[in-house]
Amino acid sequence: MRHGRRSEYKGPRDAYGIIDHMKELAKPAAKKLANAGAIDRFMEKEDVAIVAFFASEDSTAFEAYAQAAEMLREDFKSMGYTTDSNAFKKYDAKPNDIIIFYPVVFQSKFEPKSRTYNKAGATSEDLVAFLRDHCTPLVGKRTKNNVATRYTKFPLVVVYYNADFSLQYREGSEYWRQKVLNVAQKYQKEKYRFAVADEEEFQDELQSVGLADSGLEHNVIAFGYDGKKYPMDPNEFDGDFDENLEGFMKKLSTGKVKAFVKSAPVPRDDKGPVRTLVASNFDKIVGDETKDVLIEFYAPWCGHCKSFEPKYKQLATDLKKTQPNLIIAKFDATANDAPQAYSVEGFPTLYFAPSGKKSTPIKYGGNREVEDITKFMELHAVKSFQKKEEL
Repeated sequence: MRHGRRSEYKGPRDAYGIIDHMKELAKPAAKKLANAGAIDRFMEKEDVAIVAFFASEDSTAFEAYAQAAEMLREDFKSMGYTTDSNAFKKYDAKPNDIIIFYPVVFQSKFEPKSRTYNKAGATSEDLVAFLRDHCTPLVGKRTKNNVATRYTKFPLVVVYYNADFSLQYREGSEYWRQKVLNVAQKYQKEKYRFAVADEEEFQDELQSVGLADSGLEHNVIAFGYDGKKYPMDPNEFDGDFDENLEGFMKKLSTGKVKAFVKSAPVPRDDKGPVRTLVASNFDKIVGDETKDVLIEFYAPWCGHCKSFEPKYKQLATDLKKTQPNLIIAKFDATANDAPQAYSVEGFPTLYFAPSGKKSTPIKYGGNREVEDITKFMELHAVKSFQKKEEL
């Protein structure tokens, strides 16, 4: 709890780590910058710097900014403010201006070097929304450290290569970023976001869509509104990088790029009481509007899943003869990509997809007992568990 607001603890779990982290949390999230020189030093990192300009610290505008900084403590490490009049002059700022300064290394001729927000009566929520929406340059660098805070809005197009912007390798990395910029600036109005990323750092991401051994010096993955990944096919785009990216974006923007879906093979013999779903047959089976479908999302290594398996099989066996319009199924969430509507955060997870609600399935949160699950399905069923007068 901080200032009456709850926030998730994301620090270390050991005793000394917790102590050190809590000491950091005890400090104000917005650092006071005494003068223009302090602001200059504040902006030396390869990340955005957010600086607010206030006539004094005794104002509702300052209070809103301080609250926003606390809310964004984990998102931005460089949030500060100043009341120095000379700093106002140097940065051509007005009272209550909140300015996002983009790092020099990621600036370009296609966008401003900074963005300013100044709205009378702005709340902390208003500030958070603005900062999150404008915290990345046209083509910034996506990393494991910022992927969860800076690059969560889609569609997002990521170009993977040996992207290293340290002084020694900056010239080569910037050469390719400029080529990405030339394409990215054409798609700003279509709300596409772009980033470059180091291929070694995101080797797992490339592996997940079959691009780890593509043979290309530059690989591209687009992350869509629908939560799906759209890789640039190395067999189709094997020319110069400029032409590859241009051609890929033309197809992507017109809906002609096929989404990658990780799927286990469709089982040949699937006649047991519990049907086996994979990504490639999920829509066909679950999307059948003549059936209600219960799905268990599991992991083969999960102990809770193994304990639940006999009960789930019993449930399916008991209902197979009496409920012909009900499908009881299981889905290995480690070997298959699940549709976006079926969010899985732990195992096992049960979803019920009755007819008419295939895109808005109902998550089960009760006891994992046959009787409890049956009652849950009876409550939400459309095509199954019908009373005689409904037939």
